[in-house]
Amino acid sequence: MSSAIIKMKRGSETDLAEVSKSILDDFKGDVAELSLEQMSEVNGVKVLLLILERYYMRNGSMAVSTVQIIDSGEVQQATIIGTGGGEGLMNISLGANQDFARRVAKVLAKLGFEEIRS
Repeated sequence: MSSAIIKMKRGSETDLAEVSKSILDDFKGDVAELSLEQMSEVNGVKVLLLILERYYMRNGSMAVSTVQIIDSGEVQQATIIGTGGGEGLMNISLGANQDFARRVAKVLAKLGFEEIRS
């Protein structure tokens, strides 16, 4: 299965609940479904985990975007993983996983997150 990974970061400016709301608002009225929204805190570090699923008609498959944002109080680091989206023997995704991950990255970019190039 192919996957796309995007890493981003910014200063700790907005509560993670508001970041989550911005992402979910962008998908309102879309065919994407929220599978999981979980916020937790350990030793003052906050973690947001979102799992979104979307059906792609062009190749008849599901793609999943997993979003993890860790807020240390000084920096928020986001990891967006787009997986699935493939079909058939070779599991070719036609870029569905990348498109799904990029859509989340665009929302985070509007909030001031910058992509980390490796």
